Amino acid sequence: MNKIVLLFLIFITLKLQAQPGGGGGLIIYNMYDENLKKISFDNNTIKIELLELDSVMTILNKHRIDNKGELYLPPPLSGYRLNTKTSGILIKYQNKEYRIDFENICRKNGGGFRERIDSLVLFKPYILSKRNYSYPLLKGNDLENYHLMYNLSEKYLRNGITPHTYNKLSALDLIFDSKDFAYNRKSKSWMEAFKNLYKRYRDNSDLYKRYGERHTIQKEKALKILLDVLAELDGIIKKDGINDAFVVFKMELLYVIKSYAEIINLYEQHPFEYDNQLIYLNNLLIDCYIKCKDYNKAIRICEITARNQLNGNKGDYYIYIYYKLFLEIYYQNKNREEEIQHILDNEEYSQYYTSAFRKLKILQSYCIYKFENKIKGIEQMNIYDKEYIPNLILKEIYPSVKVTEETYLDF
Repeated sequence: MNKIVLLFLIFITLKLQAQPGGGGGLIIYNMYDENLKKISFDNNTIKIELLELDSVMTILNKHRIDNKGELYLPPPLSGYRLNTKTSGILIKYQNKEYRIDFENICRKNGGGFRERIDSLVLFKPYILSKRNYSYPLLKGNDLENYHLMYNLSEKYLRNGITPHTYNKLSALDLIFDSKDFAYNRKSKSWMEAFKNLYKRYRDNSDLYKRYGERHTIQKEKALKILLDVLAELDGIIKKDGINDAFVVFKMELLYVIKSYAEIINLYEQHPFEYDNQLIYLNNLLIDCYIKCKDYNKAIRICEITARNQLNGNKGDYYIYIYYKLFLEIYYQNKNREEEIQHILDNEEYSQYYTSAFRKLKILQSYCIYKFENKIKGIEQMNIYDKEYIPNLILKEIYPSVKVTEETYLDF
Protein backbone atom coordinates (compact mmCIF):
# COMPACT_ATOMS: atom_id res chain seq x y z
CA MET A 1 0.00 0.00 0.00
CA ASN A 2 1.27 3.44 -0.92
CA LYS A 3 1.52 5.80 2.02
CA ILE A 4 1.03 9.44 1.17
CA VAL A 5 1.52 11.58 4.22
CA LEU A 6 -0.25 14.90 4.01
CA LEU A 7 0.87 16.89 7.01
CA PHE A 8 -1.77 19.60 7.11
CA LEU A 9 -0.81 21.53 10.21
CA ILE A 10 -3.51 23.96 9.27
CA PHE A 11 -3.98 26.85 11.65
CA ILE A 12 -7.67 27.19 10.94
CA THR A 13 -9.06 30.73 10.83
CA LEU A 14 -12.38 29.98 9.18
CA LYS A 15 -15.94 31.11 9.68
CA LEU A 16 -17.64 29.65 12.73
CA GLN A 17 -21.25 28.53 12.65
CA ALA A 18 -23.37 27.51 15.59
CA GLN A 19 -24.91 24.08 16.10
CA PRO A 20 -27.44 23.13 18.77
CA GLY A 21 -25.80 21.65 21.84
CA GLY A 22 -22.07 21.18 22.34
CA GLY A 23 -19.71 22.59 19.77
CA GLY A 24 -16.13 22.35 18.63
CA GLY A 25 -14.28 20.64 15.81
CA LEU A 26 -14.26 21.00 12.04
CA ILE A 27 -16.73 19.91 9.33
CA ILE A 28 -15.50 19.15 5.79
CA TYR A 29 -18.33 18.98 3.27
CA ASN A 30 -16.58 17.59 0.20
CA MET A 31 -13.54 15.47 -0.64
CA TYR A 32 -11.87 14.94 -4.04
CA ASP A 33 -9.19 12.58 -5.31
CA GLU A 34 -6.03 13.47 -7.23
CA ASN A 35 -8.04 13.73 -10.48
CA LEU A 36 -10.54 16.10 -8.82
CA LYS A 37 -13.20 13.41 -8.85
CA LYS A 38 -15.59 13.75 -5.92
CA ILE A 39 -15.28 11.05 -3.26
CA SER A 40 -18.48 9.98 -1.56
CA PHE A 41 -18.15 9.81 2.21
CA ASP A 42 -20.66 6.96 2.16
CA ASN A 43 -18.48 4.94 -0.24
CA ASN A 44 -17.21 1.70 1.29
CA THR A 45 -13.88 2.20 -0.47
CA ILE A 46 -12.91 5.06 1.85
CA LYS A 47 -12.02 4.56 5.50
CA ILE A 48 -11.19 7.39 7.88
CA GLU A 49 -9.55 7.03 11.28
CA LEU A 50 -9.13 9.65 14.00
CA LEU A 51 -5.58 9.80 15.36
CA GLU A 52 -4.37 10.42 18.89
CA LEU A 53 -1.01 12.20 18.59
CA ASP A 54 1.77 13.09 20.98
CA SER A 55 3.73 16.34 21.04
CA VAL A 56 5.91 15.33 18.06
CA MET A 57 2.97 14.04 15.99
CA THR A 58 3.61 10.35 16.62
CA ILE A 59 0.42 8.27 16.41
CA LEU A 60 -0.52 6.82 19.81
CA ASN A 61 -3.93 5.42 18.94
CA LYS A 62 -6.56 5.26 16.18
CA HIS A 63 -10.36 5.39 16.22
CA ARG A 64 -12.62 4.67 13.23
CA ILE A 65 -14.80 7.62 12.16
CA ASP A 66 -18.29 6.87 10.86
CA ASN A 67 -18.82 9.55 8.22
CA LYS A 68 -22.25 10.05 6.63
CA GLY A 69 -22.63 12.77 4.02
CA GLU A 70 -19.86 14.92 5.50
CA LEU A 71 -16.69 14.52 7.53
CA TYR A 72 -16.73 15.74 11.12
CA LEU A 73 -13.36 16.08 12.81
CA PRO A 74 -13.73 16.53 16.59
CA PRO A 75 -11.46 18.84 18.59
CA PRO A 76 -8.18 17.41 19.96
CA LEU A 77 -8.49 14.98 22.86
CA SER A 78 -7.16 15.90 26.29
CA GLY A 79 -4.91 13.66 28.32
CA TYR A 80 -1.40 12.80 29.42
CA ARG A 81 1.15 12.75 26.54
CA LEU A 82 -1.56 13.77 24.04
CA ASN A 83 -1.12 16.68 21.66
CA THR A 84 -3.92 19.04 22.69
CA LYS A 85 -3.53 21.37 19.70
CA THR A 86 -3.59 19.01 16.73
CA SER A 87 -6.37 16.80 15.35
CA GLY A 88 -5.15 14.12 12.95
CA ILE A 89 -6.94 11.77 10.56
CA LEU A 90 -5.76 8.86 8.41
CA ILE A 91 -7.66 8.39 5.14
CA LYS A 92 -7.41 5.06 3.30
CA TYR A 93 -8.61 5.30 -0.28
CA GLN A 94 -7.78 3.23 -3.38
CA ASN A 95 -4.78 1.50 -1.82
CA LYS A 96 -3.29 4.78 -0.62
CA GLU A 97 -3.03 6.29 2.83
CA TYR A 98 -3.33 10.03 3.41
CA ARG A 99 -2.24 11.35 6.79
CA ILE A 100 -3.71 14.81 7.51
CA ASP A 101 -3.08 16.89 10.64
CA PHE A 102 -5.17 19.99 11.43
CA GLU A 103 -3.80 22.33 14.06
CA ASN A 104 -5.75 24.80 16.23
CA ILE A 105 -9.26 23.90 15.13
CA CYS A 106 -12.20 25.06 17.23
CA ARG A 107 -12.13 23.74 20.80
CA LYS A 108 -15.11 22.32 22.67
CA ASN A 109 -17.63 25.00 23.55
CA GLY A 110 -21.15 25.26 24.89
CA GLY A 111 -22.30 27.63 22.18
CA GLY A 112 -22.38 24.94 19.49
CA PHE A 113 -19.78 26.64 17.27
CA ARG A 114 -17.91 24.55 14.70
CA GLU A 115 -15.54 25.47 11.90
CA ARG A 116 -16.29 24.54 8.30
CA ILE A 117 -14.46 24.24 5.01
CA ASP A 118 -15.96 23.32 1.70
CA SER A 119 -13.41 20.98 0.12
CA LEU A 120 -10.36 18.84 0.76
CA VAL A 121 -8.41 17.50 -2.23
CA LEU A 122 -6.13 14.49 -1.73
CA PHE A 123 -3.42 15.27 -4.24
CA LYS A 124 0.03 15.98 -2.82
CA PRO A 125 2.18 14.51 -0.04
CA TYR A 126 3.86 16.30 2.87
CA ILE A 127 1.90 19.51 3.12
CA LEU A 128 2.52 21.68 6.14
CA SER A 129 0.86 24.93 7.13
CA LYS A 130 3.62 26.60 9.10
CA ARG A 131 2.03 29.53 10.80
CA ASN A 132 -1.06 31.54 11.46
CA TYR A 133 -1.18 35.31 11.07
CA SER A 134 -3.87 35.99 13.65
CA TYR A 135 -4.42 36.25 17.39
CA PRO A 136 -3.38 34.51 19.67
CA LEU A 137 -0.24 33.23 17.91
CA LEU A 138 0.73 36.78 16.99
CA LYS A 139 0.24 39.69 19.36
CA GLY A 140 0.61 43.45 19.42
CA ASN A 141 2.60 45.00 16.58
CA ASP A 142 3.30 41.68 14.88
CA LEU A 143 -0.44 41.09 14.56
CA GLU A 144 -0.86 44.48 12.85
CA ASN A 145 2.18 44.06 10.64
CA TYR A 146 1.00 40.64 9.45
CA HIS A 147 -2.63 41.72 9.03
CA LEU A 148 -2.37 41.55 5.25
CA MET A 149 -1.06 37.98 5.49
CA TYR A 150 -3.94 37.11 7.80
CA ASN A 151 -6.49 38.40 5.27
CA LEU A 152 -4.89 36.41 2.47
CA SER A 153 -4.66 33.21 4.54
CA GLU A 154 -8.37 33.47 5.43
CA LYS A 155 -9.22 34.10 1.79
CA TYR A 156 -7.50 30.93 0.58
CA LEU A 157 -8.28 28.63 3.50
CA ARG A 158 -11.99 29.41 3.40
CA ASN A 159 -12.68 26.88 0.63
CA GLY A 160 -10.23 24.27 1.84
CA ILE A 161 -7.04 22.84 0.36
CA THR A 162 -7.08 22.40 -3.42
CA PRO A 163 -4.30 22.49 -6.03
CA HIS A 164 -5.13 26.18 -6.59
CA THR A 165 -5.12 27.22 -2.93
CA TYR A 166 -2.12 24.99 -2.27
CA ASN A 167 -0.02 27.02 -4.70
CA LYS A 168 -1.28 30.30 -3.25
CA LEU A 169 -0.68 29.26 0.36
CA SER A 170 2.75 27.83 -0.46
CA ALA A 171 3.81 31.15 -2.00
CA LEU A 172 2.68 32.92 1.18
CA ASP A 173 4.73 30.65 3.46
CA LEU A 174 1.65 28.87 4.79
CA ILE A 175 2.25 25.43 3.27
CA PHE A 176 5.39 23.42 2.51
CA ASP A 177 5.68 20.46 0.17
CA SER A 178 8.48 18.58 1.94
CA LYS A 179 8.44 16.60 5.16
CA ASP A 180 11.93 17.95 5.85
CA PHE A 181 10.23 21.23 6.84
CA ALA A 182 7.55 19.62 9.00
CA TYR A 183 8.93 20.91 12.28
CA ASN A 184 11.06 23.76 11.03
CA ARG A 185 9.21 26.97 11.91
CA LYS A 186 11.79 29.25 10.31
CA SER A 187 10.03 31.56 7.90
CA LYS A 188 11.04 32.21 4.31
CA SER A 189 13.83 34.68 3.71
CA TRP A 190 11.53 37.50 2.59
CA MET A 191 9.11 37.30 5.54
CA GLU A 192 11.06 39.37 8.08
CA ALA A 193 11.85 42.03 5.47
CA PHE A 194 8.18 42.07 4.43
CA LYS A 195 7.03 42.56 8.04
CA ASN A 196 9.47 45.43 8.61
CA LEU A 197 8.55 47.12 5.33
CA TYR A 198 4.85 46.82 6.07
CA LYS A 199 5.39 48.42 9.50
CA ARG A 200 7.26 51.36 7.96
CA TYR A 201 4.52 51.69 5.36
CA ARG A 202 1.73 51.70 7.96
CA ASP A 203 3.48 54.22 10.19
CA ASN A 204 4.37 56.68 7.44
CA SER A 205 1.23 56.34 5.30
CA ASP A 206 -0.80 57.46 8.31
CA LEU A 207 1.51 60.45 8.77
CA TYR A 208 1.48 61.30 5.06
CA LYS A 209 -2.32 61.30 4.93
CA ARG A 210 -2.62 63.23 8.21
CA TYR A 211 -0.30 66.12 7.33
CA GLY A 212 -2.00 69.01 5.54
CA GLU A 213 -0.64 71.67 3.25
CA ARG A 214 0.77 73.62 6.22
CA HIS A 215 3.07 70.72 7.16
CA THR A 216 5.09 70.56 3.93
CA ILE A 217 8.36 69.39 5.49
CA GLN A 218 6.77 66.57 7.50
CA LYS A 219 4.69 65.48 4.51
CA GLU A 220 7.72 65.39 2.22
CA LYS A 221 9.69 63.41 4.80
CA ALA A 222 6.91 60.80 5.08
CA LEU A 223 6.65 60.64 1.27
CA LYS A 224 10.41 60.04 0.95
CA ILE A 225 10.18 57.10 3.38
CA LEU A 226 7.23 55.65 1.44
CA LEU A 227 9.19 55.90 -1.82
CA ASP A 228 12.12 54.14 -0.12
CA VAL A 229 9.76 51.37 1.02
CA LEU A 230 8.45 51.04 -2.55
CA ALA A 231 12.00 50.72 -3.90
CA GLU A 232 12.87 48.07 -1.28
CA LEU A 233 9.65 46.17 -2.03
CA ASP A 234 10.52 46.14 -5.74
CA GLY A 235 13.92 44.76 -4.76
CA ILE A 236 12.32 41.88 -2.83
CA ILE A 237 10.00 41.15 -5.76
CA LYS A 238 12.94 41.10 -8.17
CA LYS A 239 14.81 38.69 -5.90
CA ASP A 240 12.00 36.37 -4.70
CA GLY A 241 9.37 36.74 -7.43
CA ILE A 242 5.85 38.12 -7.28
CA ASN A 243 3.07 36.77 -5.07
CA ASP A 244 -0.32 38.02 -3.92
CA ALA A 245 1.05 39.57 -0.71
CA PHE A 246 3.49 41.69 -2.72
CA VAL A 247 0.78 42.70 -5.21
CA VAL A 248 -1.67 43.84 -2.52
CA PHE A 249 1.02 45.60 -0.48
CA LYS A 250 2.28 47.47 -3.53
CA MET A 251 -1.25 48.47 -4.56
CA GLU A 252 -1.94 49.91 -1.10
CA LEU A 253 1.34 51.84 -1.12
CA LEU A 254 0.86 53.20 -4.65
CA TYR A 255 -2.61 54.40 -3.73
CA VAL A 256 -1.29 56.44 -0.80
CA ILE A 257 1.19 58.22 -3.08
CA LYS A 258 -1.54 58.61 -5.75
CA SER A 259 0.06 56.53 -8.52
CA TYR A 260 -3.32 55.43 -9.88
CA ALA A 261 -2.26 54.40 -13.39
CA GLU A 262 0.54 52.25 -11.94
CA ILE A 263 -1.98 50.46 -9.69
CA ILE A 264 -4.14 49.62 -12.68
CA ASN A 265 -1.12 48.34 -14.60
CA LEU A 266 -0.09 46.16 -11.64
CA TYR A 267 -3.60 44.78 -11.18
CA GLU A 268 -4.06 43.98 -14.87
CA GLN A 269 -0.71 42.17 -14.97
CA HIS A 270 -1.48 40.18 -11.78
CA PRO A 271 -5.27 40.04 -11.42
CA PHE A 272 -6.99 38.08 -8.73
CA GLU A 273 -10.45 38.32 -7.26
CA TYR A 274 -10.67 40.44 -4.14
CA ASP A 275 -13.50 38.84 -2.19
CA ASN A 276 -15.07 39.94 1.11
CA GLN A 277 -11.82 39.47 2.99
CA LEU A 278 -10.13 42.12 0.82
CA ILE A 279 -13.16 44.08 -0.30
CA TYR A 280 -11.45 47.42 0.38
CA LEU A 281 -9.21 46.68 -2.62
CA ASN A 282 -12.27 46.54 -4.85
CA ASN A 283 -13.09 50.08 -3.72
CA LEU A 284 -9.50 51.14 -4.32
CA LEU A 285 -9.55 49.74 -7.87
CA ILE A 286 -12.91 51.34 -8.65
CA ASP A 287 -11.53 54.71 -7.54
CA CYS A 288 -8.36 54.27 -9.62
CA TYR A 289 -10.35 53.51 -12.76
CA ILE A 290 -12.53 56.57 -12.08
CA LYS A 291 -9.49 58.83 -11.65
CA CYS A 292 -8.09 57.44 -14.90
CA LYS A 293 -11.52 58.01 -16.52
CA ASP A 294 -12.00 54.34 -17.42
CA TYR A 295 -15.59 54.22 -16.18
CA ASN A 296 -16.56 50.97 -17.91
CA LYS A 297 -13.94 49.00 -15.97
CA ALA A 298 -14.95 50.71 -12.72
CA ILE A 299 -18.55 49.69 -13.37
CA ARG A 300 -17.45 46.15 -14.18
CA ILE A 301 -15.76 45.77 -10.78
CA CYS A 302 -18.93 47.14 -9.11
CA GLU A 303 -20.98 44.48 -10.89
CA ILE A 304 -18.61 41.65 -9.96
CA THR A 305 -18.42 42.78 -6.32
CA ALA A 306 -22.22 43.08 -6.09
CA ARG A 307 -22.65 39.59 -7.54
CA ASN A 308 -20.23 38.19 -4.96
CA GLN A 309 -22.43 39.59 -2.19
CA LEU A 310 -25.65 37.91 -3.37
CA ASN A 311 -25.24 34.93 -1.03
CA GLY A 312 -23.61 36.97 1.70
CA ASN A 313 -24.15 40.51 2.90
CA LYS A 314 -27.25 41.89 1.14
CA GLY A 315 -26.46 45.37 2.43
CA ASP A 316 -23.12 45.33 0.57
CA TYR A 317 -24.89 43.97 -2.51
CA TYR A 318 -27.15 47.04 -2.68
CA ILE A 319 -24.26 49.41 -1.94
CA TYR A 320 -22.33 48.13 -4.98
CA ILE A 321 -25.48 48.30 -7.12
CA TYR A 322 -25.71 51.91 -5.99
CA TYR A 323 -22.04 52.52 -6.93
CA LYS A 324 -22.67 51.06 -10.38
CA LEU A 325 -25.74 53.22 -10.97
CA PHE A 326 -24.00 56.34 -9.67
CA LEU A 327 -21.13 55.90 -12.13
CA GLU A 328 -23.53 55.40 -15.03
CA ILE A 329 -25.61 58.46 -14.09
CA TYR A 330 -22.91 60.92 -12.99
CA TYR A 331 -20.08 60.09 -15.39
CA GLN A 332 -21.81 58.51 -18.38
CA ASN A 333 -24.98 60.66 -18.36
CA LYS A 334 -27.33 57.67 -18.43
CA ASN A 335 -30.79 58.11 -16.93
CA ARG A 336 -31.35 55.21 -14.50
CA GLU A 337 -34.44 56.57 -12.71
CA GLU A 338 -36.70 53.70 -13.79
CA GLU A 339 -34.14 51.07 -12.82
CA ILE A 340 -33.79 52.64 -9.37
CA GLN A 341 -37.57 52.78 -8.97
CA HIS A 342 -37.81 49.11 -9.91
CA ILE A 343 -35.35 48.22 -7.13
CA LEU A 344 -37.20 50.39 -4.61
CA ASP A 345 -40.60 48.93 -5.54
CA ASN A 346 -39.74 45.27 -5.71
CA GLU A 347 -37.13 44.58 -3.08
CA GLU A 348 -38.39 43.18 0.22
CA TYR A 349 -35.15 44.12 1.97
CA SER A 350 -35.59 47.91 1.96
CA GLN A 351 -36.60 47.99 5.64
CA TYR A 352 -33.41 46.15 6.64
CA TYR A 353 -30.83 48.02 4.55
CA THR A 354 -31.95 51.60 5.10
CA SER A 355 -28.54 53.15 4.37
CA ALA A 356 -28.27 51.57 0.91
CA PHE A 357 -31.88 52.38 0.02
CA ARG A 358 -31.55 55.97 1.26
CA LYS A 359 -28.60 56.36 -1.12
CA LEU A 360 -30.69 54.93 -3.97
CA LYS A 361 -33.53 57.37 -3.26
CA ILE A 362 -31.08 60.30 -3.25
CA LEU A 363 -29.67 59.05 -6.55
CA GLN A 364 -33.18 58.87 -7.97
CA SER A 365 -33.74 62.51 -6.97
CA TYR A 366 -30.47 63.42 -8.67
CA CYS A 367 -31.71 61.71 -11.86
CA ILE A 368 -34.78 63.95 -11.78
CA TYR A 369 -32.53 66.99 -11.23
CA LYS A 370 -30.15 66.05 -14.04
CA PHE A 371 -32.48 64.73 -16.73
CA GLU A 372 -35.96 66.17 -16.07
CA ASN A 373 -36.55 69.11 -13.74
CA LYS A 374 -33.83 70.80 -11.69
CA ILE A 375 -36.22 72.48 -9.28
CA LYS A 376 -38.19 69.29 -8.61
CA GLY A 377 -34.97 67.33 -8.12
CA ILE A 378 -33.66 69.87 -5.59
CA GLU A 379 -36.97 69.86 -3.74
CA GLN A 380 -36.79 66.09 -3.37
CA MET A 381 -33.14 66.30 -2.35
CA ASN A 382 -33.93 68.84 0.38
CA ILE A 383 -35.78 66.24 2.48
CA TYR A 384 -32.46 64.53 3.21
CA ASP A 385 -29.77 65.71 5.59
CA LYS A 386 -26.81 67.09 3.65
CA GLU A 387 -24.53 64.50 5.28
CA TYR A 388 -26.30 61.72 3.37
CA ILE A 389 -25.86 63.38 -0.04
CA PRO A 390 -22.66 62.37 -1.90
CA ASN A 391 -20.01 65.08 -2.05
CA LEU A 392 -19.90 65.10 -5.85
CA ILE A 393 -23.65 65.83 -5.99
CA LEU A 394 -23.41 68.38 -3.17
CA LYS A 395 -20.76 70.33 -5.09
CA GLU A 396 -22.96 70.39 -8.17
CA ILE A 397 -26.30 71.26 -6.56
CA TYR A 398 -25.20 73.27 -3.52
CA PRO A 399 -21.95 75.06 -4.53
CA SER A 400 -21.94 77.13 -1.35
CA VAL A 401 -21.90 74.07 0.93
CA LYS A 402 -18.44 73.24 2.25
CA VAL A 403 -17.63 69.56 1.81
CA THR A 404 -14.96 67.42 3.42
CA GLU A 405 -11.86 66.23 1.57
CA GLU A 406 -12.74 63.41 -0.79
CA THR A 407 -11.72 59.85 -0.09
CA TYR A 408 -12.14 56.90 -2.41
CA LEU A 409 -15.71 56.09 -3.36
CA ASP A 410 -16.82 59.40 -1.89
CA PHE A 411 -20.24 59.19 -3.50
